[in-house]
Amino acid sequence: MPLGSNKISVNKNRLNAGSGNLPPLSVTLQETVVSSTVTYDISSNGSSAYIVSNMGFGKGGAAFNNPELTVRNESTIAFDLNGLAGAHPFNIRSGNSGTDNFSNTLIHVATDGTISTGASAQGKTSGVLYWQIPHDIVSSGRDSYTYVCSSHSGAMYGNVNIKDTGAI
Repeated sequence: MPLGSNKISVNKNRLNAGSGNLPPLSVTLQETVVSSTVTYDISSNGSSAYIVSNMGFGKGGAAFNNPELTVRNESTIAFDLNGLAGAHPFNIRSGNSGTDNFSNTLIHVATDGTISTGASAQGKTSGVLYWQIPHDIVSSGRDSYTYVCSSHSGAMYGNVNIKDTGAI
């Protein structure tokens, strides 16, 4: 049997490969676990605004159109994108003008478990986007970011301000 005819299957966290002429191969995949300090639930108000709920900080589960988010460095925040129903690609951009996509420390977990990192984690319309905010991000002068829909950037956006851990 030619080498190219091997079968590979994934069952939960186990990868199996093998064929009649080759011994079976079994590899256990490492499970990726990401936890966050806060999870923002993202949906849309048509194409006029992102709706962000689960705001915390005394605001409870209230929902707001394009709210300004204040988070702290040295934390991981999560954006649950499943409320977007496959529309309105969600991006994190640097600066309040939001012109450059930010790709460092982003992890996206799709609804099927597929993991994307960096620039590949941008522009998703479902799943959960995790942003691991580095401790030095404030001291380096990079403390203003924007979340934005790449299809409706003039209407669907909000600022993300990052404060030093001791400032919130």
